[in-house]
Amino acid sequence: MYNKTINKLITSINNIYKKSKREEITIGVARKYGLSLAFKQFQKDLNRLSQKEANKLSKEMQNHYIDKYVSTTGARRPLKKAKEKVMYPWSGMNFSQRIAKNSQQINQHVIQNVEKVLRKGGNKPQVIALLLDIADKFTERHNTLIRTELWHMDLLGELDGMKQNKVKYVKYISQGDHRVCPECISLEEYNEGIYLIEEAPILPRHPRCRCHLIPYEK
Repeated sequence: MYNKTINKLITSINNIYKKSKREEITIGVARKYGLSLAFKQFQKDLNRLSQKEANKLSKEMQNHYIDKYVSTTGARRPLKKAKEKVMYPWSGMNFSQRIAKNSQQINQHVIQNVEKVLRKGGNKPQVIALLLDIADKFTERHNTLIRTELWHMDLLGELDGMKQNKVKYVKYISQGDHRVCPECISLEEYNEGIYLIEEAPILPRHPRCRCHLIPYEK
């Protein structure tokens, strides 16, 4: 996700070194030749990218919810309900807030670390390598966010479909292997994993969580 904006910033960094006519520059020299403006443009690019990604993810989340709800109930596509569910902050924040937070963090991370390298008289290859590493790190974080949000909408669509079908109880199911975390194990073991559907644990419990809920009859 962040590679294009980082590459644009790298172009600005290249121009700064070119203008300075030096292999190594200090932060003062970098600012003289446009570092602050480059950072401001980077933030603007991130803001535009965040909004674009949020709009794209919103539509994908709605489709995931609708597909699971319809496949569970056989009902018509509940578009209005899907839009409401997508915006709900199911784990402290909604998807849009999480994307914005990631963008804020990468912006801070870039500024702090680039300035740290330049304070030591960093050369261009060092700065570029740093920026590419940051882009990879935050792109992976963004991809994890997307997977988690879409998995949540899949599970939520199924759960709401079960409610529509008058299911009263659900059973918490983990993958049952060594990768299952202690929290998910405890939720599966509590009351043998059986919950009133209105009191069912919100899923996923964490990024890469593989647990799900199935209908249960007492």
